[in-house]
Amino acid sequence: MDAKTANGKLVLVVDDEPGNLNLVARLLHGCFQVQLAEGGQAALDALRAPTGADIAIVLCDSRMPGVSGPEVLAAAAEERPDAVAVLLTAYPDIDALVAAVNRGSLFRYLSKPVERDLLITTLNEAAALHERRVQYRRAMDRVKKLPTSDPQTPEPAAEGGVGGWFRSIFGGKT
Repeated sequence: MDAKTANGKLVLVVDDEPGNLNLVARLLHGCFQVQLAEGGQAALDALRAPTGADIAIVLCDSRMPGVSGPEVLAAAAEERPDAVAVLLTAYPDIDALVAAVNRGSLFRYLSKPVERDLLITTLNEAAALHERRVQYRRAMDRVKKLPTSDPQTPEPAAEGGVGGWFRSIFGGKT
């Protein structure tokens, strides 16, 4: 594992073909944590499970019987809004691509077969986006917890207020 790829993020790999799942698991070995889901319904179950909160990236096949890739990615966007969606398919289909973009907040669309370097680069970029989403959500949660100021009684800067919050996050003076 080198520092550029060993980020430890959990990738949910979704495909209805076990051979494809095993191939992707081998490609990602040493770079990411991998959870395999054979088919769309298994992916939905994984996303809704308590451990689904750890999923950073959903790498999903487009065409699957039952629950399709775009449907899985739409559910991922709803269940795990910080997770980053990557669609992987052997069958370029503009309708599936449009559906995935519109319903599932698609980050990237990759065609099978995909070269390992491109896959790893894409997933590293997705992992970085996931980290930014998590940091943003945490910052917004902290903002929501700030006391609201009454214009008649403004908070002194010495007691914190928004300036103190910025200092606590970014350090230094605001």
